[in-house]
Amino acid sequence: MKKFISVIGVLITSACIFALDIPVLSAHVNDYAGVMKNADKRKAEEYLSALENTTGIQIAVLTIPSLEGESLESYSYNVAEKWQLGQNGKDNGALLLVAMKEKKVRIENGYGLEDTLTDTKSGLIIRNVILPEFRNGNYSEGILRGVQNMGGIASGNAELVSKSVSEPKNTSSGAESVLFGFLFVFGWFILFSCLASGRQNHWLPWIIFSSAFRHQHHTHGSGFSSGGMRNSGFGSSDGFHGGGGHFGRQIARKCGRMAVGADVADGKLPRGCALCGKVVPPDMPVCDRCEADLAYVKGELCPHCGREKKYCSCSSHRRFFESQTAPFYYSGAAKRSVHALKFDGCVQNAEGLARFMSDSVKKNFAGVKLDFVCCVPLSESSLKKRGYNQSALLAKEIAKELGVPFEEKLLSRPFQGKEQKTLGGIERFGGVIGAFDCAENKITENAAVLLCDDISTTGATLNECAKLLLLRGADKVYCVSAAITKKEDGKCSEQTSE
Repeated sequence: MKKFISVIGVLITSACIFALDIPVLSAHVNDYAGVMKNADKRKAEEYLSALENTTGIQIAVLTIPSLEGESLESYSYNVAEKWQLGQNGKDNGALLLVAMKEKKVRIENGYGLEDTLTDTKSGLIIRNVILPEFRNGNYSEGILRGVQNMGGIASGNAELVSKSVSEPKNTSSGAESVLFGFLFVFGWFILFSCLASGRQNHWLPWIIFSSAFRHQHHTHGSGFSSGGMRNSGFGSSDGFHGGGGHFGRQIARKCGRMAVGADVADGKLPRGCALCGKVVPPDMPVCDRCEADLAYVKGELCPHCGREKKYCSCSSHRRFFESQTAPFYYSGAAKRSVHALKFDGCVQNAEGLARFMSDSVKKNFAGVKLDFVCCVPLSESSLKKRGYNQSALLAKEIAKELGVPFEEKLLSRPFQGKEQKTLGGIERFGGVIGAFDCAENKITENAAVLLCDDISTTGATLNECAKLLLLRGADKVYCVSAAITKKEDGKCSEQTSE
């Protein structure tokens, strides 16, 4: 058994050693598969150059002959990260990736475009614009029209957006809907009949249900099938498949992709990297790749904002909290891990990040007896959209590590206000005034509170929450974040959103 595990480890290692290289970004259109006509390539390059010059939005195209075993999602993310598409601090870049051998297409976009070039729009561009051309062998035309639609949506230029994207039609016919309804009702009838008669063939209704749902979720014509807003393809064995998402948007890529580095020869179960989930030996908290890409907060720190003093500019703002701490600066591996937790549904990242945060609290708040941990709340709309509060997940894990209670519902956010990412440094402090509320009679007198958030930029959100905690009876408030942005000349070097 040990020998078998060792062989598996060697095979995994070999696969990762020969991972597909990322080509050099030589232009907006990088046709390494050689599928574009010169005229279309020139048109696309001219359009994307003009788009960047006028709006700052940077869209790049990459065609490759093959993924060579690499997953589409992980490779597209790695390309986008290495190419650093978009303006610094705005993350307003996008990538169109085409893998010819695997016949896969993907749109990867930065979170700065998430309000315009959404997952739904990306899926419509792939399914209704790019794939129909690819289906007819017109790869060059499909790519050209694809980037024009991407740029049109991202920049708000409706003239460039196809009607099939701006006004998508429901392709299912009335007859299909009637058939689906009949099968659904008939399935329930058979189920109740089986239950009433005591028969054991309860599997029969589920066959009917599954047939109904399979029929409802597949459209006909040219073998095309749809798998949701992000994934699509057309049905024959040589059909293209595609997906649209954000940089770091796919759960499968960041939330459990197997990697090398685990000592499995002795039969011990390896642990996952605290930041990316890759398999590492039991004595390693993070993988080599993340470790090399981490910017630790260290050195001589400001006792208030928790940054290195060369980055500190907090003297111009009144602080209601005693101090704040964070293990990392918001860049590299820490940024990817927090972003995956926040936007990709990678909730297991909270445990690993919380371990680092807890260590930072123990080191920098040594001697402080904390009474409980609470978190920065999300607005109801954000919580409904995301399904969870990433700061609450972090705070819960930290409370376990520190052995103190966690008060999740202490703070609330009844008013959304303007998104913090749209505001400048000093404006952020005004943007959160009145946005939060704190429950009454929940805080014991003279309590020391640890307030948790995922990212700290100006500290405006933490400051407003700390003010409310003090008003409700807390004696002192200490803050911890998974990552903190560097400040230069009093301005945030990165912009984040709720």
